[in-house]
Amino acid sequence: MPTKTEIAPRKRQKFRPQRTWGLDVRQKRCASLALPVAPSSEIPPLGTVHVADRQVSCSVADETVILHLDEGVYYGLNAVGACIWKTIQLPCSVDQIVDAITTEFDVDRERCLTDVHELLVDLRKHGLITVKPHE
Repeated sequence: MPTKTEIAPRKRQKFRPQRTWGLDVRQKRCASLALPVAPSSEIPPLGTVHVADRQVSCSVADETVILHLDEGVYYGLNAVGACIWKTIQLPCSVDQIVDAITTEFDVDRERCLTDVHELLVDLRKHGLITVKPHE
C-alpha cells in the first residue's frame, strides 16, 4: 500500500527526459495508414498551442495515454510529456508551457524550451495538437 509521501505531489522533480519525451506509437489499426503531417514543422514562439479535437487521453500513473480517434493509434507520454499535455488542455503559448515545466521540474529554461519545442513538433506531426499563429 502506498504511503502518504508516495502519493503526495512533488515540487521541482528531477528532470529526466526520455527520447522525444516518451512520445511513443503503441499500436496501429492498419500498417498502411499514413499519419497526417503538418504543413510546417515549426511552432511559432508566440503561437497558441491546444490539444486536437479528434483525440482522447487519460492519465495512467505519472504518464498520459493519447488515442488518435481518426487513425486508431495511441501514444504514451512520460511524466514530463504528461505535464505538457495537461498544460495544453487549455490554449496556451509555448512560454506558458515552459513556465509550467520549469516550475515543476529542475531544468534550465533554455534546455526546456528546446525540448518542449521538439515534443510539440512531434505532437503536431501526429495530428495530436493544433497550433495557431499569434494574431
